[in-house]
Amino acid sequence: MAGIEGDYYNVVGFPMSRVYPVLKEWLLEETD
Repeated sequence: MAGIEGDYYNVVGFPMSRVYPVLKEWLLEETD
């Protein structure tokens, strides 16, 4: 990957892959 696609993954894809599972768990706890 290069250019915009590479930047998109670095800026959005990687943080989301770290944050989304935690956010999902938190939301499940909040709505339980």
